[in-house]
Amino acid sequence: MNAVHIAFLQSIEEIGAPFDYIRTNKIERINFPFWSYQEIQDGLGIREDWDIQTYQVPFWGDWHDVLCLDTNTGQVLYLNDARNSVFSWSTTQEFIGSLTNEPATPVENQPEPTLIQSHFSDEFRKKTEAILKRRKA
Repeated sequence: MNAVHIAFLQSIEEIGAPFDYIRTNKIERINFPFWSYQEIQDGLGIREDWDIQTYQVPFWGDWHDVLCLDTNTGQVLYLNDARNSVFSWSTTQEFIGSLTNEPATPVENQPEPTLIQSHFSDEFRKKTEAILKRRKA
């Protein structure tokens, strides 16, 4: 691992903190914070348990889907649970440039939520009926 790799891993938690999305071949939500440098270091000891190569340094994810720095090539890899590369960035700078706060679907274009089904307990129904009866009396 070279000095550029170390600097990236030491700073990714802070660099990534303001962002909610990442551009791959689409825009995806980042559901977890980027790991601290200490968490990255701690993860090195268990990456073999998760079938991650020794030259890959995970820095984000839930260990099923992970973002890793490939220390052989300098690429950033997005690996799925089967450890297939879903997407890759040529450099750490290219990866940082893909961070965004742009949602996949702009909020104004999203459909309004609709209620599909609801259910009230018998106890709630009885209490509501009693309150309504008292108001009418």
